[in-house]
Amino acid sequence: MAYFDEVVARLNIDDVSLLTLLQECGANRLIKGMTKEDFKIESVKLDTQFSEATIRSALSKLEALLLIERDSSSKHHKFIITSYGIMALEYHLEGEMV
Repeated sequence: MAYFDEVVARLNIDDVSLLTLLQECGANRLIKGMTKEDFKIESVKLDTQFSEATIRSALSKLEALLLIERDSSSKHHKFIITSYGIMALEYHLEGEMV
């Protein structure tokens, strides 16, 4: 698991925050996926207010690392957290990778 540990250690606060939003909103199945607009709305509720560029950058990175998946079958792509994303988030929340 050394590679996974290295990948997770390189996640920044924006990456972890978006993973947290996905998990807290129950976006672990396509039916409950979140769009970029959903991220903006939820971030305003939590007083984090991510910029569109931050959201786009973090989503691209997380998708490339297989921590999230994109459902591109609809006009507004939905994102869900994968099992790897949940594991990465748990590492951060437990303080093992801080």
